[in-house]
Amino acid sequence: MLKLAISFGRTFARVSETRFCDLVVDEYLPQFIQELDAILADPHQVCVDIKACNAGQGFKARKYVGVLGWFQRNSF
Repeated sequence: MLKLAISFGRTFARVSETRFCDLVVDEYLPQFIQELDAILADPHQVCVDIKACNAGQGFKARKYVGVLGWFQRNSF
């Protein structure tokens, strides 16, 4: 009986984690894709943002927040 309870608990935990991940992805992925699409609309600005090329005239590196900010702070 105890083994059955432990097995059920582990299975329930995996299902709950999976559902939680699905909910997070369903909630935030569309917004993330829209923001990424807007950022990538100007390739030279992205190059400047991640410090892969010189800013040049009229370009200044933007600072991102969240996941994109992490990538920006940890690139190159």
